[in-house]
Order: sequence, then C-alpha cells, then structure tokens
Amino acid sequence: MGDRAGYGGSGFLGTSSENLDAIYTLGVLEDLCEWWRTSTTWGKKTDEGRRACAMCRIIEVSDIVHLICILAKPADLATLARTSTSLFVAAVEELYEHSDYHQLLHLLRVCGEHRKEPPTTEGSERSRNTARAAARFDHYAPFIRHLSLSGAWWMAIPEGHNGFDTDVEHLSNLLSKFAAIAPASGFTPLLPNLRTFKLDPEYGGQIEHIMPLFSAELPYLESFSIQLGNATHKADLASMLGHLPHTAPNLRRISLPGGLSDSQDLASSFARLIGKLPSLESFEGGPASFGAGVLQNLDHCSHLGTLILRGGNYEDDVVSSACLGHGPVCERHLRALRRLELRARPTRLTNYILERMDPDQLQALTIWLSGQDGLSLAEDVQRPIAAVVRFPEIEALDLRFHGELKEEDAPQFWPNVSALFACRRLRTLFLFVSIPLKRGVDDEIVESMARAWPELREFALMWNDDDNPPGPTLQSLVALTTNCRQLDTIQLQTLRAPAGQVRKVDASSNKTRPLHLRVRKYNLDDTDEAASFLVNVTSCLTVARISVFSRAYFWLDEFDEDGIWNDVVSRMRTIRSLGPDGYLRRQAGSRQAIDRYLGIVDVR
Repeated sequence: MGDRAGYGGSGFLGTSSENLDAIYTLGVLEDLCEWWRTSTTWGKKTDEGRRACAMCRIIEVSDIVHLICILAKPADLATLARTSTSLFVAAVEELYEHSDYHQLLHLLRVCGEHRKEPPTTEGSERSRNTARAAARFDHYAPFIRHLSLSGAWWMAIPEGHNGFDTDVEHLSNLLSKFAAIAPASGFTPLLPNLRTFKLDPEYGGQIEHIMPLFSAELPYLESFSIQLGNATHKADLASMLGHLPHTAPNLRRISLPGGLSDSQDLASSFARLIGKLPSLESFEGGPASFGAGVLQNLDHCSHLGTLILRGGNYEDDVVSSACLGHGPVCERHLRALRRLELRARPTRLTNYILERMDPDQLQALTIWLSGQDGLSLAEDVQRPIAAVVRFPEIEALDLRFHGELKEEDAPQFWPNVSALFACRRLRTLFLFVSIPLKRGVDDEIVESMARAWPELREFALMWNDDDNPPGPTLQSLVALTTNCRQLDTIQLQTLRAPAGQVRKVDASSNKTRPLHLRVRKYNLDDTDEAASFLVNVTSCLTVARISVFSRAYFWLDEFDEDGIWNDVVSRMRTIRSLGPDGYLRRQAGSRQAIDRYLGIVDVR
C-alpha cells in the first residue's frame, strides 16, 4: 500500500477499522487491476479475461480513487491522505479544495504547530521547527483553492483537533501561526492557487492577520468577499483594498455588503479599487461600499454582468453627486449587465439607476421597494415599473413592494402593475405585494398574468392576505397551466376550493404535465372533489411547504405536509388507477407498475 507514514499528516478523527478495511480493499483492487493488465495470456484464453482486461483499460484505478474521494467524508479523506503516498494527492485535493476552519486546523496539526508548549530559547531549534512545519505546509497549501472564514468558529475547534490540547482559541491565533510559517515556506504568496476568498463580519478585526495571504501576486484569485460590519478595522481594510488590484490582477468578482458607521472616509478607497479593475464582472455592495464614485467607475467596467445592492439606507448624496447623465444624447450606461439586484432605500436610488442604464441583454432583475413613511404611487410604483418595461427581453423578475399607499392611490395599484405585461419573455416571476389594498388577489388577476406571460416556467405570487382573506381558487391553476405550456412550479399565498364550487375541467383541452405546488395557506373543503379536479390539471402533483428559508419573505410556516395534500395526492392515484367502469386496471400487474405506466410519483 505504499508508505504508511505518508506526509506526517493527521486526520480529523482517529483511524477506524472500517477506514482501514476500505483502504486495504483499495490496495487489493489496485494490485488486481495491475495483474489483469499484465496477464495477457490469461486474458486471451477466456472471454471473462478479455472482458476484464477491456474494463480495466476503460476504468482506471485513478478514476475509482477520485470517486471514493468525492463521496468520502472529511474525516475519511484525512485518513486516506496519511495512509498512502499513492492516495495522498487525490484525498488532499478533495479535502482542501474548499477550505474553512476545519481544513486550516487540520493543516496546523499536520505542521505540528497545535500543542501548547513552552517557548524554546534556542533560535536554531526554533528555525528548524519552523522549516519542518513549512515543508509539510508546502505539501498541502497548493490544494487550497476556495477559502471561507465564516460560520461558527467554536464548533470547528473540538472537531478539528479531536480533543488535543491547543492554544488556538481565536482566528487571530490560527492566522498568526501561519504568518510565522510564511517566511520559511517555499510559496509566495502563502496560498498560491487561491481562487476565492470570503471573510465574515465578526472577524473584520482580524484583517491584519490575513494580510500574509495577500503579500504577493495571486494570479488565480477571481472572487473576493468581505462582509462589512462595525467590527471591521477600517485602517486595515483600506490598506488591503489598496493592495488588492496589484496582488489580484485577474479579480473578476467583488462582494463588499454590509454597513459601517462613519464610512465616508473609506469611499475613496472603494472607488479606487473599482477604478483599477476595468475587467470586473460582478460587484455586490452595501451602504458602506457603494457610493457615487463606485457607481461611476462601475459604469466604465465593460464586462460588468452582475450588480447587486443589498439592503440598508443609502446616503442621499449617492444620487445627488453621481453623474451618469440622462436623456437621448447621453452615452449608454452599464451596457453589459445581465443581472441586476436593487434592494436599496430610498427608491430614489433605484429609479436613478433603472432610468439611466441601457444594457444590451438584461436577463434577471430584482427590485425591492419599501418606504418607512409609506409608499408613493408615482415614485415607488409607477416610475420603477415604467423603467422595468424598458427591458422587454428580461426572463426573470423579482419585484417586491413593502409599505402602505395612500387610500386614494390604493385602487390604482393593480392597473399600474398590469403595465408589466409588456415583458412577454418572462420565464420566472416572483411578485410580492405587502400593501393593504382595496382589491385582493383573485382568479381574474391570476388569469390576466397567465395570459400576459405565456413563457412562464416558475410563477410565485405572494401578498398580504390579512385584509383580503379569500384569495384565488383551484380554477387559477387551470388558467396558469393552460396559458403557460412550460409552467411546472406555482407558488401562491393562499388557495381555496369551496365545496360545490369546483368546476370540472375538460381533460382533452388541457395537456397535463407534472406540477410542483407551493402554498402558504389553503382551504380545501372536499378532498375528493379537489382530487377529481386536479387529476385533469396535472399528471403528477407534488406539494411542498413554504418555510422560513424559502423566497416567501420571512414567514414561519404552518403547513401540515402529511395532512390534507397527501390525501389529495392519494385520491388522485386511486382515480388514475381506475378504468372508465370504475374497476382497477390490470395491464401492468402491480400498483407500482400501474403508477409507472400512468406517470405517477409517490410523494410520501
């Protein structure tokens, strides 16, 4: 099996007998494949031998090792890495490609820098220890391509060290140890193949400790993300932003969301950073990192395909001091954008960007509109919608309204929303209306949307139903599936099926297909009636809950996934399995075969 000592590494967990069995089995397999390749005489004499030799030529041991590494847990990968030199590269590459605290703590153990020991007084001994640690570090460092310092640090320590005594109590301790190894390492920078980097806001005060990672050019770094927060050390952040264009000349994606108190003194640092990266493809910002200078420099990024502004109150001078220009004589702005997300307040900033941008192929648009002092029909509804209509080729639209309209303006909301019907290419729609309105959502509104957007594949309509509880009925599903031939996912705030009011559907006029339904609230008076209706609408129905992790705002769910909807699906299965005379069909010989024949999937 090769050198059991490997590179002196150590796993996340101890080596179990199961792990060793798997490792020895892999070694036997390797020897067997080699024997098959060399035993040409046996291979020529038997059909089994010829097939085995042919299979070995197709499936290499390296392919099997790669598959095992993909499916293995981190603990098993660490065990494989220290078991055999032939398995080291495959195991460590899979283990370290996406690294976080766990991998860094494991690497610290590999380097022998994890124990609490009294400091040595001899400089030569300290140098030898550092050189030995750096030599081991150099075996692992090239495999780290994606580093994310985010999440719960305290959960990583006991798992990463497996109960060993350690003086690594904070992220700064960990990074400082690697900084000590850096001068003796053969790599400059420390992680030469780093492609993406992410740092959470709670560790913003540790920016000085990650500077060794960016001490020299990182030719492969494409994505850089630091979530800003009050803990972020501004001076260290400004220093890093100043060096970043030189150390990462091929940077394509920058993410700097979040807010900082008194961030005006960093505005020039953010603007200079964007100005030195003309090939930037994606920018995500927040109230601290996005300003007039950043907007103007982004306008000169000819490859900028994604612009995301996350929530918060943006300074008014972002609009007043920005100069993108406006009118037919002005040059086109933000031309390369394909995805735009504006979750900013005030709406004035959203309108400013929407009215001045002129992209060639905008595909996805997200707009969140809200007002602390209420919504204005003209500024918060009509102007944004009029700007959206300028992009009739968009395929994905996420539009959300939060707040209150004046009583005299509320009746005009739905007529203004109907202007979006000009965007005929929509394939994905998420419309959230958290506004008290005179008219609630009903079948007529849903049907008008279905007729306007025939290419829809995903449809989500959520609203504040406290003031207008009835909502649409099952008939709205007929309108959606009939007009939108590619629609397979429907999400609604409420769905009703009043007893005796469910109309029959002509199955011959509606081509049924699988349908995934997501409902926040429901009221089905008669499950048999609902099943008889839905069996002519969809060939396979699955129903999912809307949870706090869904795109349905931040509501908790009250949906009983094992309740009424499973009864409906079960009844649909029974209806499909019965023939016209009411007797069970016997063509396939079993219920499972009948289900396969009818295209029914058991959701339970």
